[in-house]
Amino acid sequence: MNIKDIKLVVSDLDGTFLRSDKTVSKANRETLKKLKEFNIPFAIASGRPLKAITFNIKNWQIEDDVRYIIYGNGYGLYDLKENKDHTSYPMLKKWNMLILKDALSLGLNAVDYGGDHIEALKEDTVTKRVETYNGYKTEFVKEDYFYKDFFKFMISGSKEKLDDFERYYLPKYQDMPFHGYRSNIDIIEFNDKRVSKYSMLENLCQILSISTDEVLGFGDGNNDIELLKRLKYGVAMKNASDLLKKQVKFISKSNDDDGFSDFIGRLIDGKENIERI
Repeated sequence: MNIKDIKLVVSDLDGTFLRSDKTVSKANRETLKKLKEFNIPFAIASGRPLKAITFNIKNWQIEDDVRYIIYGNGYGLYDLKENKDHTSYPMLKKWNMLILKDALSLGLNAVDYGGDHIEALKEDTVTKRVETYNGYKTEFVKEDYFYKDFFKFMISGSKEKLDDFERYYLPKYQDMPFHGYRSNIDIIEFNDKRVSKYSMLENLCQILSISTDEVLGFGDGNNDIELLKRLKYGVAMKNASDLLKKQVKFISKSNDDDGFSDFIGRLIDGKENIERI
């Protein structure tokens, strides 16, 4: 692999480009500057909603270095330079009502933060975390708030209760037009099965007239598996899930050890033996 082989770099945020304290390291900011010198655009690919990402990239001081945002696990693609937003398939009301009924039977929470604040049935670790890192306030709502379409549907709760949900309820959704996955220890997210980070990346590659074989991608979670295993140059962080690390060719250092900047720096310097660090 050579830096000249790369026409686009795409990265997940949490656990990948961001440190565990949700900040961007100086090394990662400098790496984005280096990519611009090589005329390589940088795209974020995150499960976060668009407004939460655009709000934070200013605080992270990278707004001039991010060109594209793939958000909602692939629900949308936003071009910051052209101010254009392309969206795909939402989670439909009837699916969300089914999931909510099952979630409530286990005492779980439903959460939405697609706008400029959080809506939730009750307070939990997720609402507190989103408030802390996005500057949002939580509005507590009734169940019927969630009886509508969403770009993605989210339930949250303790590890033990979500383990039970995965065990008892996720299997019954296998033939449904949506799928659910554990994006964090305290969150399960749901998207239309046609929505994925990879499918939206394919759209972006068509816009740029490049091949997905010319994309360098980084991630750490199970919602990055399809993206990274289908890319020729897919990189899992050292702190990534074991399931993801089994699917990719390349492994870099952890997010807290600047694995993003270290991997790209090694490419730029022409160093060999970067397959598994």
